[in-house]
Amino acid sequence: SPDSIHLARWPQVNFDLIDEQLSADMAMVQHVTSLGHAARQNANLKVRQPLAQVVVRTRNAEEEAALRRLQQFVLDELNVKAMSFTHAGGDLVDVVVFPYPKQLGQKYGKGYPKIRQAMSGLDQAELAARFQAGETVEIEAEGERYAVAPEDVEVRVTPRAGFSVAQEAGYLVAVTTELDQALIQEGYARELVRRIQQLRKDAGLEISDRIVTYIADSDLMHEVLAHFGAYVREETLSVELVQLHATQGDQAPENLPHVSFDLDGKTITVAIGKK
Repeated sequence: SPDSIHLARWPQVNFDLIDEQLSADMAMVQHVTSLGHAARQNANLKVRQPLAQVVVRTRNAEEEAALRRLQQFVLDELNVKAMSFTHAGGDLVDVVVFPYPKQLGQKYGKGYPKIRQAMSGLDQAELAARFQAGETVEIEAEGERYAVAPEDVEVRVTPRAGFSVAQEAGYLVAVTTELDQALIQEGYARELVRRIQQLRKDAGLEISDRIVTYIADSDLMHEVLAHFGAYVREETLSVELVQLHATQGDQAPENLPHVSFDLDGKTITVAIGKK
């Protein structure tokens, strides 16, 4: 073996091992998950908060098939429980195409009101898709034809209730925004894991060190640990989760790394000790 990896030669590429289909599929996953994260941000939903579903509209059947092949990557990256597909963006959003009076007024003068009236009677989702694809659309109004370019209009998109949406170049990704109690508690569990992991790091523990985790008991933590205690133990390598009851005089051993943080308006205190 070489004295140092920095002195080693670059390996020879075996082009026969390149899977072009897999590369194309993964590129589609990256594009859709990027839009999914944008949809989350639009609704101020942190990635640690699990969501029930993501709904995707692709441009063609091949792209949909690519996402189905790599579905688990999408679910994991966006932290959602299920993925479904739609072929009609109107299922998720209300779309209105608004013609700019300044641009079209300068182009066509008194023809602008006719254009606006004619456009309002067209299928808004179909019209929006054409403009978003960069197409100049010919509008017929009172026997005259007007060429309307994408820069002459604004596509206004309003998500349907219960969804947050992001779209780009014919792709549309929506995440559900309604949270049931199970999803909320799982989000709390993930936040608890994050805090414990940070405590481990700050305490200089090795990645394989087992710990005992002490958590100040509350109705909130009691419910979270009742349903997700096994998940917390596994993720943090906690051999024990000790719930401390302050009213009974319980307290964690002194001088242990600890942190207090807000969760759903309640102060949660956690301490850890190496086992």
